[in-house]
Amino acid sequence: MTAGLETVNALRVGRFWMLVARIGWALLVLLTLALFVVAIPARFAQLLSITPAGDNALVLLSPEEAAQLQQHGISLSLYALYFIVLEAAFAAVYVLMG
Repeated sequence: MTAGLETVNALRVGRFWMLVARIGWALLVLLTLALFVVAIPARFAQLLSITPAGDNALVLLSPEEAAQLQQHGISLSLYALYFIVLEAAFAAVYVLMG
């Protein structure tokens, strides 16, 4: 009789910690999404900036690259918006898969 009761108590404790873990996971996901959304305007402003040497890792443009975009009829705002949408799409895939 006591072995069955111990098993039931162990399951209750397991359920409690599972609930705590799920709530913690949900809070972590919400915090991450909130930080991502809050950072979008700063990232947009960063993409609009032109640096002397450019920065391929951050997708920042050099003056020559910005001039080439202008020659092709692509504004800096469209360029920045394109990368914001692309980064948001990647983030959405990771959130939905994860």
